[in-house]
Amino acid sequence: MKKFAPAFLILIFSGAIALGDSQGVIAQTTNINPKIPRFSGSFTSTGAGYEEPYFSIQGFIPIKHTPASSLTFFEGQLNFLTDSTKGGNLVLGHRFKGNGNELFGGYLAYDVRDTGNNVFSQIGFGLERLGNWDVRINGYLPLGNTSKQTAESLSSPRFWQNFLVSNAQKQFQVALAGADIEAGGRLAGLGEGDLRGYAGLYYYTGEGMKDAIGVRGRLEARPTENLRLGLMLQHDPVFDTRLVLNLGVSFATGRAPHPKEPSIFARITDPVGRTPIITVSQQARNTQVVATNPETGKPWQFRHVNLGTGNGEGTIENPTGTVQTALNIAEPEDIVYVDFSKNPGIDSFSIPDKVSVLSTSPVQTIDTKEFGLLQLPKSGSGQLPTVRGTVTLGNDSTLSGFAIANATGNAIQGSGINNVTIRDNQITNPTGQGIGLSGVGGNNLIANNRISGTAGQGIFLQGFGDGQQLFTIKDNTISNSGAQGLVALVSGNAKQEIIASNNLVSNSTGAGVFIQANDNSRQVFNLDGGIVRGTVKDRLGEGGQGIFIAANSAAQQTFTLDKTSVSDNVGQGIFLAANGTAQQKFILNSPTVNRSGGQGIFAQANENAKQQFEINQATVSGTVKDSNGDGGQGIFVAANTQGQQKFTLNSSTVSDNSAQGIFLAANGAAQQNFSVNIPTVNRNIGQGIFVQANGAAKQEFEINKATVSSTLKDSKDDGGQGLFISVNGGAQQRFNLNSPTITNSAGQGIFISTSGDINNPTNLTQQTFTLNNPTVNRSRGQGIFIQANDNVKQEFTITDGKVNSTNLDSKNEGGQGIFVQANGVAQQNFIIDNLTVTDSAGQGLFIQSNTNANLKSTLSRNIINNSIFLQTNGNSQATLNILENQLIDGLIVGMNSKQAMCLALRGNNSKTGYLLQQNSGKFQVVDRDNVASKNTGAVTFQPGKDNFINVPACP
Repeated sequence: MKKFAPAFLILIFSGAIALGDSQGVIAQTTNINPKIPRFSGSFTSTGAGYEEPYFSIQGFIPIKHTPASSLTFFEGQLNFLTDSTKGGNLVLGHRFKGNGNELFGGYLAYDVRDTGNNVFSQIGFGLERLGNWDVRINGYLPLGNTSKQTAESLSSPRFWQNFLVSNAQKQFQVALAGADIEAGGRLAGLGEGDLRGYAGLYYYTGEGMKDAIGVRGRLEARPTENLRLGLMLQHDPVFDTRLVLNLGVSFATGRAPHPKEPSIFARITDPVGRTPIITVSQQARNTQVVATNPETGKPWQFRHVNLGTGNGEGTIENPTGTVQTALNIAEPEDIVYVDFSKNPGIDSFSIPDKVSVLSTSPVQTIDTKEFGLLQLPKSGSGQLPTVRGTVTLGNDSTLSGFAIANATGNAIQGSGINNVTIRDNQITNPTGQGIGLSGVGGNNLIANNRISGTAGQGIFLQGFGDGQQLFTIKDNTISNSGAQGLVALVSGNAKQEIIASNNLVSNSTGAGVFIQANDNSRQVFNLDGGIVRGTVKDRLGEGGQGIFIAANSAAQQTFTLDKTSVSDNVGQGIFLAANGTAQQKFILNSPTVNRSGGQGIFAQANENAKQQFEINQATVSGTVKDSNGDGGQGIFVAANTQGQQKFTLNSSTVSDNSAQGIFLAANGAAQQNFSVNIPTVNRNIGQGIFVQANGAAKQEFEINKATVSSTLKDSKDDGGQGLFISVNGGAQQRFNLNSPTITNSAGQGIFISTSGDINNPTNLTQQTFTLNNPTVNRSRGQGIFIQANDNVKQEFTITDGKVNSTNLDSKNEGGQGIFVQANGVAQQNFIIDNLTVTDSAGQGLFIQSNTNANLKSTLSRNIINNSIFLQTNGNSQATLNILENQLIDGLIVGMNSKQAMCLALRGNNSKTGYLLQQNSGKFQVVDRDNVASKNTGAVTFQPGKDNFINVPACP
């Protein structure tokens, strides 16, 4: 109804809705004072040009009145049809008295009607004579677009000659121009009023219809001043015979006195006799619609092929018998449409530029201007015509719905062209590649193809030079390839983008999916869903990866893998490498990697490459060692030489691998910065999580809320650590371990070590870390093992947390809850605060310095159910602050070093006391003489108190 609003506002703008009293062409004598406005309402049944009854509100407003002479007035009317549509009109009229007992008048009207589908408007005009007999002449002239379509129905498309056509029936609403004339007069008196009769002719014309000339007769009765009745009968060849009933009630605002003027002047307020609603014709027009290409605006043109039976010029009535014949006559934008028919086989062919070759086997759809997306007749048969050779593509070409078998060379190929579509084909046993596209630019689609038994790659895509490529690869099945299943290579300065989704690649040779960027190229690769499985090594014993992705030289590579399943590959499940000065960014979202050889996920940055990535919610399990007995890691990440890596591992589950669950390493002068968040690592061999920095590498990381359980020793009875971290040979390592939970490790729960470069004493290895709120249960050997060796500097803090039920190792050794040791010339400085250690098979806490090491420690607020054992040996030095600890089994401090050791012992509580033993060197005790009173439990000095040096504070 929004279209009706402007017309409705026009009616309002008149100042007071001037609504007329005309019903059909019914007019009545009135006894209402012409100076006083009047209003009325009416009902009119269905008539010509409107299919629903309507109710009306009318008004009559005098503008200028000259008694016994003339009247200028406004009439207005609002129509409300029973189908919720509306209409209305405004009439400006003038009447004057003639020389005799008669009135003459004329009017100009504006009508509007909203049909619900369209809004129409028209100008009306007319002349009238009122007297002892009446004559009226009216005209109606629609404005603007008078013919508007409301609906369209199409029959099923069919081929005709070289075109695709449909019979269309279009529904139109047409506003009709017209005129009518009638004459009549009073037939008899009736109550307070009279009965009048009229007869006349009318004429309608409009677009798309024959002219209508009809006859009309009507009666109008007004038995009282405020009630009127009308009955009209009309007939014409367009609207046929119509009987119209009208009922109206008038609401006068005041009565006129008995007129002294001639009686004819009493009719000066009669409503204008005209049709008050725009006459609209409902039309159905039948046409034949030709399907056109919305991109070109030209009709789609088809060259029909009936294999083995046709012998014509390519129309549907007379098709060709071979594809090549159809191609010879095809024009740009044509479709060569191939029916299976007898399927004698199709020889190799080349598709011209801008030509599509489609078979009836799959469901074929085209986009049309008239019908939208439309399925072609006969398509979806499921019978693939067989091609016995190579299909060579042209620019903007399409190949769909063919079985290409035993081709010599590539089954489908294209070079140096743009914009190709390859879909719904079956390719078997070519001696080359299944699909080989080299230097193919633009936007390209490879979809829903089945490719098997290729001697070369299943799909091979290559970009080079300055080319730009976009490939969409989806819903393909590639199996049993003699080389890689899917290959995308880019080199030079080319740009290549691959969007792959829901492809199945199985039993390939070398790699299931092989992606590589070289030189200064740019490559973007997105793999969504899909399955890659069963890849084997090539004949040289190399490869075997499920997915292989590499960036070399100065290439830039960005890729995303989402919800991809990779399983049962002889090599790595997913192999990712950046070499040279390449830059590589990638995200792995929810990959599932099972039963790989070597590593489940392998990521490496070499030389001066930069690698940045995320691995989110990965599931990696069942990785085995490779054929050389190496690897076996679930996730393996390494930065080498001067490579730079920044990455995050989030919420991944790594289990049941033949080596480490997660292996992270920085070597050479590499830089590595990473975060491992909420991993779940179960039943791996060697170590659950293994982190190492070597050489001149710099490594910074966090491991947050790790859950590591049931780590096993390897076949040599080594390892078994839940979490293993080491830094060696001059490297620098800084990390935070937050809230790890380590249970049921066959070796140490947490193993942390740093070792120096013995060949370069000035090259200092540094390790700084915090261990916050660890939970370590049921480890063997040690719950937490920390060691500093040779020329190193190690600083750490352990706060909060629990270490429970540490057992002896397989040699019946160890059993310490926490073991800390400094060797060589190591510098070790640490704090252990608010830790609970219970049920250790050996010491609860074992701290030792050897050789020339320098150890400084603070132990505070800890609860140690088993003993604390502190010892210095060789020429090592130690500073020990033991403050406010709860010691169930006491404390033993042994001084074997020839150097100095300082002990501050204060605020501790021990049930079995404290044994301080000086066997060598200088044993310094802070406030020696009061140490017993400042701790709960007996303090024993051996051999005697005087052998200990009293100091006010440790240096």
